[in-house]
Parts: sequence; C-alpha cells; structure tokens
Amino acid sequence: MSAYPEYDIVEARIEQAQMLKSRVIASCVFVLFLIANYSILMLATGANLVVALWVVVASIMVVVTFLYARNASRDGITRDNVHGYLRGHIFVSALTGIVWGGFAIYMVQLDSVLSLFIAVFLVCGITIGGMLPSSAYRPGYVALAVFALLPFSICILIVTEWPLKLLGLAILVYFLFGLITSARAEKDLHDSIFARKTREHTAKIEAENTIVRRVNEEKSRFLAATSHDLSQPLHAQGYFIQALKELVTDPSQINLLGKIEQTWRRQGDFLRGLIDINRLDSGAITPQTMLVDVEADMIALVDEFLPIAAVNKVALTSHLQSAQTNTDPVLLNRIIRNLLSNAVRYTQAGGMVDLRLAKTATDIQVVVKDNGPGIPPHEQDLIFKEYVQLSEQDHDSEHGVGLGLSIVRRLTDLLGFQLKLQSTVGEGTSFTLTMPRVNLRTDQPTVGNGTGKDAMPPFDNMPLIVVVDDDINIRESMASLLTNWGCQIISASGPDEAVSLLNVTREMPWLFIIDRCLASGQDGRDLIETLRDEVNEEIPAILMSGEPHEPRSDTMPPNVTFLRKPAAPDIIHQHICNATAH
Repeated sequence: MSAYPEYDIVEARIEQAQMLKSRVIASCVFVLFLIANYSILMLATGANLVVALWVVVASIMVVVTFLYARNASRDGITRDNVHGYLRGHIFVSALTGIVWGGFAIYMVQLDSVLSLFIAVFLVCGITIGGMLPSSAYRPGYVALAVFALLPFSICILIVTEWPLKLLGLAILVYFLFGLITSARAEKDLHDSIFARKTREHTAKIEAENTIVRRVNEEKSRFLAATSHDLSQPLHAQGYFIQALKELVTDPSQINLLGKIEQTWRRQGDFLRGLIDINRLDSGAITPQTMLVDVEADMIALVDEFLPIAAVNKVALTSHLQSAQTNTDPVLLNRIIRNLLSNAVRYTQAGGMVDLRLAKTATDIQVVVKDNGPGIPPHEQDLIFKEYVQLSEQDHDSEHGVGLGLSIVRRLTDLLGFQLKLQSTVGEGTSFTLTMPRVNLRTDQPTVGNGTGKDAMPPFDNMPLIVVVDDDINIRESMASLLTNWGCQIISASGPDEAVSLLNVTREMPWLFIIDRCLASGQDGRDLIETLRDEVNEEIPAILMSGEPHEPRSDTMPPNVTFLRKPAAPDIIHQHICNATAH
C-alpha cells in the first residue's frame, strides 16, 4: 500500500518521468563538462588514443540519452506508457554505467597511481548526480552506479597491491552511501510531490465547497423568495375558487372548476414539500425531543382524516393502544400524516385504510395499511425518491406531487426510527414505523396533538420566569399564561429593563425565555449570557425566533434551547418542568 494515500503512486512516476524529459538538456550539458574535464586529466597519463576513444564513446552515450528522453513517449507521459518509458531510462543508465565503468577499468595502469586516481574521479563524478536532492528517479541511478562502481571497485581490490586496495574498499563504501542517499532523495521528492498534490487537492475541495455553499445559499434565497411570493397568490386563489364555486351551476363548469381546484391544491402541496425537502437536506430542521403521548396524536389524526376518507369513499379504521415515546411531536405527526394521506389518496373507492398503534416491551409500532393497488417490487425503492409517482396508479385519482414519502424517509432517518414497507400488487400496502417505547410515570407530563382541552397543571413551587420580548402582545399573553400556571414572572421589553428588574428581585430565576432579535439590536444569545452573569448561575434558557433558519449549534450558549415561533404552550410547560426538576 502506498504511504501517500492522497494520490496514486503512478502519478508520482509520471511526474518523475516528466522531470527526466524536461531536465535532459541540463543533464547532458553536465555530463559533457565531465567528459571534457576528465579528458584533460586523462591526457596527463599520455594515453592519447584511449582519451580519443573515451570522448567518442562517452559522447555517443550522451547523444543516446538525449534522443531517448526526447523521442520516447513523444506524445507525452501517460499512465499507459510511463512504466515503459522508465524501464527504457533504466536501460540507458545501465549502458552509461558500463561505458564509464569499463573505461575506468581500461585506463588503470598498475604502475601509475595518477591513472588510478583519475579513474576513481571518473566513476565518482558520473554517479554523484543521483545522490543530489534534485535527483528525479532512483532506479536509474542504481542501474548507473551498479555498472559503474561495482566492477571498478572489484577490479581495484583484485589487481592492486596494499594499500591501494583501500581505494576499492572506499568505492564500495561510496556505492553503499550512494544507495542510502539516493533513497532519501527519492523519499524527499515523493514528500514534496505529496505535499503539493495535497495542497492542490485541498484548494480544489475548498473551491468546490465555495461553489456548493454559494449554490446552496442561492437556492435557499430562491426558495425563501418562492415561498413568500407564491404563497400569497395561492392563498388568494383559494378564496377566488371558493367564491366561484358558489356562483357556477353548470355541471361541466363545476367539473372543470373542480379540476382547477385540484391543480391549485397540488401547487400548494408541491411548494410546501419543496421547502421541507430543502430544510431537511440543509439541516435546518432539528428535533425538539420530549415525551409524547402517541395515542393522543393518532386519535387526533384519525378525527382529521375521517371526513377526507368519507369523501373518497374509503373506510378509515383505527386500533390504538396507549403508548408513549421520546421524540419530536411535530415531526412524528408529519410522518404519520403523510403515510395516512398517501393511503387515503391512492386507495380506490370502496377500499379500506387501517391505522394501528401497538406496543411491545421495548418498542412502539405504528402501522398504516390499505387494500389499494399495491406497489410493484421494482418500484418499492423508487417511491422514497423526490418527484416519483407510481406508473400503475389510477390516473383518474388525485395524485400527490411525489414528495410525501421522500419527506417521510428523511424524517425517520432524522429521528432514528425504522420504516418498513410491505406491498403486494392488487392486495395493498403496509408501512410499519418502529420507535422506542417509554414507560409513562404518573407524575410525568406528556405532549400530544389532541383536542387541547386539558389544562396544564400549575407549579406548586412558584418558579420565577424571565421573559424578554419587544412585542407587547407576546409579553402580555405569556404573562397571562405563566401566571395561570402559578409562575412568578419578570417581563421586559429589552436588555436594560431586564437587567434592572432582575437586580431588584431576590428570587433566583428558573428559566429565561428570550427573543432572539430584540428592538435594541442586541442578539438574544448575548442577553442570555448577560443575565447569567448577573445571577452568577447557568440558568436554563429558551431562545425564540420567528425567522425560518435556526442558529448554528456552535453559536449557541450552553443549556439553551431554540424554539421557532409560534411555540405551543405545552412545549413551554415542558421546558419549565425540566427546569424545575433539577
């Protein structure tokens, strides 16, 4: 396995081959200077014929090296030809080593120490380049050194007398030193390539992330503008359609108007679904977990869908057990609502839809079952994708926009629930939602989307709640609500007033309920920190806002819960329960 995980080792080989090609002129000029230099030294030995032969053969090898580097892989180094090119370079390097090492052996005269030292300089000079940090390819150097240094050193050890044999030993040490140094040089080269590739890769990722962020921001702005600009005319269209229905009496016109109304409803569903998908994908929706009475939610949903099922001539039945779980009640309600809506919509007249709530020792199962047309096996994975509508449904029925089950899948993943689909063509479809069960204590308040007729229990310990909001209607309504629950309250319109009132109060607050955007321009998160400093305690807090986007978690002070306006009273009551329980 490569030590450089960010890029393939072949990429490094390609870059090394490209370096060999680009540096061939400089390398050839360097070797020609060596040839000229050693030729001058060799003339001192008097072997003029050897010198001439040496210049010719060595120069030919320089030409061979140049022509190979320039002509091999002329169209460029690629993954397909890089290994062949490098093998050819190794072969040329080996030939060069044979020429230099052979002439070094040939020119040695046993009675001339000068010739011996010139030969040593000859083989050391041609091989020193492979040890430099700028060396491009170690195997080429190894081939050169093996054929230039080893035969020469062995020859010196064999044919010379002591102490000249030490030169042969020194050449061997030099050869080993060269192998070690060249290995280090190649590692440094690979490190530099790796570092540069990593920088380029990081820069590319950052550029792509910048584009993605910009696209997401533009998409969010577009969807926000779409939501605002389309919801108003769609709302008005609904009133116009209803007014027109009261005036039209011709059956054909009534039928046509019904189709217009159906199209209008689908536009509204599509707009809401599109915004929900975007918020889920962007992480803007975060669960607000609390204890939920699932049975109460299911009763409310059955009551809501009974009239719709009757219009579609579908029998809606329910079999519910008492069960509780810890989850976000709004998101759970959305999941069941979408499943029921699909079942009622796609079940033919005369069919049935059954909602069941059952529990085991550890789990709760919500089952939505119908005897509609069913879903073919090859389409069962597709129905959870956006904008997918089944091809075998009755085209005369009112279809959705293909986002409901996609939202269901995202919400179940977000909440950590299991969703199972079973369907048989011609027999019907069953969705089973499994969630963890919580055993309800008698003193533990629950949240449910029931009728809302039951009053919240008052608090016996009269907790002090600090409410800061620049809207007087919100302050007055919350003051009335909290007072009815037996709470003491400090109500302020801004930071200065809140701090002043808190300083003259002897009671320690139990909970801060703070608006995020105050009229003074101060952020509610900063005010929470200020109020905590005043009482020198980390008081639990609720940060409320009417903005569609939730603040990032890393910008929130500790022990602060974000709630989007309007927040249901039972949710506020639950948070006070949690604050007073500690």
